[in-house]
Amino acid sequence: MKEQIIFYGVGQHTQVNYHQLIAKGLSPLCFVDDDAHKQNTKLFGHDILSLEEALRRYPDSEFYLTIDKHNLRVGNKNLLEVFENLIKIGIPEERIKFVNPMEQRKGCVILEGQPHISSNNIWICCAVPDEDKMQSIQYDNLKDGLESYYNAVSAIVKRIKSSQSTMCDDCVYLQEDFWSITPRVNCFIFEGDFKGDFCNFKCCYCGKAALYEEGYRKEGRDFLDTLRQIGELFDKGEISLNLANGEITSRPDCDEILEFVQSKQWPVILTTNASIYKEKVADLICAGLMYFMIVSLDAGTSETFHKVKGVDCFDIVAENLRQYSALGADIKLKYILLEGLNDNDEDIDNFVEIVANLNATCRLSANIYTRRNRLSKYALDAAISMINKCKERNLRMECLYENFHILDRKTLKMAFDR
Repeated sequence: MKEQIIFYGVGQHTQVNYHQLIAKGLSPLCFVDDDAHKQNTKLFGHDILSLEEALRRYPDSEFYLTIDKHNLRVGNKNLLEVFENLIKIGIPEERIKFVNPMEQRKGCVILEGQPHISSNNIWICCAVPDEDKMQSIQYDNLKDGLESYYNAVSAIVKRIKSSQSTMCDDCVYLQEDFWSITPRVNCFIFEGDFKGDFCNFKCCYCGKAALYEEGYRKEGRDFLDTLRQIGELFDKGEISLNLANGEITSRPDCDEILEFVQSKQWPVILTTNASIYKEKVADLICAGLMYFMIVSLDAGTSETFHKVKGVDCFDIVAENLRQYSALGADIKLKYILLEGLNDNDEDIDNFVEIVANLNATCRLSANIYTRRNRLSKYALDAAISMINKCKERNLRMECLYENFHILDRKTLKMAFDR
């Protein structure tokens, strides 16, 4: 008789670990996910069901918790909440399992498995309240750099477990949950200082725009060579990549990079302005390797888009997004709230409409370079208005709380929770 196994969660953990679990003989009867947008679809040929429907079909099943821990935001359950809910409805603890050995304690997704990597540094965190406390590891070769990174993470976790002060104190994302016992990278987030990194936009809020003013950068570590080093350290499908180093589609070696990534079967988070349609991006989507796309649209009208981005191509971006969405891309459409530019009803209403048409996720943020300042009442009301309009239409929504002043975070959380 086939084992009754259900994978709970259809995000990054499932996509990265699925084939490894299959190799161990853990073939699922179905998937469970709490996101109604994903239910009654399929992944790897298996049904994605609600918890209620899965229990109706397979009442004696074991649950492997593969909850997505990438960029966990309001509205997503963490492992602990799912675990406690299964216990509450009568699932015996011995029937609830994890992909990797886990322990219950405080932690966060960035600290434990998602380092930011640049030409010379591996950053342990990107969201601490005090940037002066941010810790990075300098590296000459990636293998030694990662060893130092794991040691540094282990030391921070040890201090957290013993209630000692760390750089993570008061961080909005530090939470009680199940976390890996042994540190391991599950996603590399690339920063924009590799050789050839470039962006064809001139966003008014971008702190790196000056780096890209005179064409492609000639300094820095070679990006494709760094990917090859990663390929020597991690197996096919073992990790995912967040390609956030400039606008990757504007690089002359973009196709070669994406072909290499696809050959390694690494799921990709693509941070892009979507101004350049790429068949290689479409190939990743069709191959099931595009985990999601992050696009900072920041406007709902062509006029505001031009003011914010410094480029007049709103309609081109909208059409490219429509094409990617039609292929099945999961798009997170970002709105960086900019006082006096896009904090008005027309832009917000049109932006929410675009989110709905793309079946995308609205991702609300503030400018990271002004996050020490509180929003004006007008801008804060605009943010709350966007939250309410998305909730009224039952749209998926996330909030990048770390980019807002700590007092504004509380107000935004209250709006989310209402």
